[in-house]
Amino acid sequence: MTTKIKRTPATKRTKSTVVANGHSHGTMPNGSSLTAPDEQTELPVFPIDVGYRLVCDPQTGEWTEAPLTLLDLLFPTDDDVGVVKVSQSPMHDILTNLITTMLRMYLPEPEWLITNDVLIHWGRKGVPPKSPDVAVISGGRRPKRREKSYRIGRDGPRPAFVVEVTSAETLENDLITKKLFYAAIGIQEYLIIDLLAKESTDWQLSGYRLGTSPFYEEITPDADGGITFTSIGIRFLATGQRRLDLYDATTSERLLTPDEQRTQAKTQQTRAEAEKARAEAEKARAEAEKARADQYEVLLKKAGLL
Repeated sequence: MTTKIKRTPATKRTKSTVVANGHSHGTMPNGSSLTAPDEQTELPVFPIDVGYRLVCDPQTGEWTEAPLTLLDLLFPTDDDVGVVKVSQSPMHDILTNLITTMLRMYLPEPEWLITNDVLIHWGRKGVPPKSPDVAVISGGRRPKRREKSYRIGRDGPRPAFVVEVTSAETLENDLITKKLFYAAIGIQEYLIIDLLAKESTDWQLSGYRLGTSPFYEEITPDADGGITFTSIGIRFLATGQRRLDLYDATTSERLLTPDEQRTQAKTQQTRAEAEKARAEAEKARAEAEKARADQYEVLLKKAGLL
């Protein structure tokens, strides 16, 4: 059966009736009128191509795509998983997946858990959950199959390191709000990758670390512009606006991307096959030489020369 989905224009939003304490209207002690929640001004929304929330009509079963408010993006909940769809640029998607994959190869389970856009509950009352682009958790465990999110305490400790990649719609939140938020909940180190820098410059990497202050202290880049994060032992370096390299902070060895690893494995396989072919050819030559020597010996014996 085909499910029908209709789009709600960005200029309109369906109101839901909310009644406070069983009353929709009231009067303040000073005589001023109390505005009912369902009469409050609707929040501004993003264009529908930025993202949408799937809303189901319980009577018809028809799904509608409603545009998102900034509140939807900043404070997701468990119920939003699989319902709220946020569009990201192709480069944002490529970069976050690349970082996640490389970190998983370098920091394998079960010692580490690497999450990619997974909702995290921080274990503190009143602190809203968030979905970091990448979170690195030392000693974290995968949530059970039916769980939608990672919960600190139930599934392990809080992340030691978080990466956020900027989006045009939430740039200020990425650069300012999240920096304060992650410091407040004790994330030891935080990396921001700004993809929205001017075309004439490299991607902008900003690294932060908790010290003695409640606020983050910025990590000074090295001479090449790289930033080393001690919590995971990795150095990040942006080259232009197309390449992000990761290095082992101890050995200074560059970590290979998945494509490079596949190429390396294929090259090693080709070399192994060539070496095997050379060994087999050498064996065949040795066997042929021995056969000729044996035949020559037989001829000499027949001629009475041996």
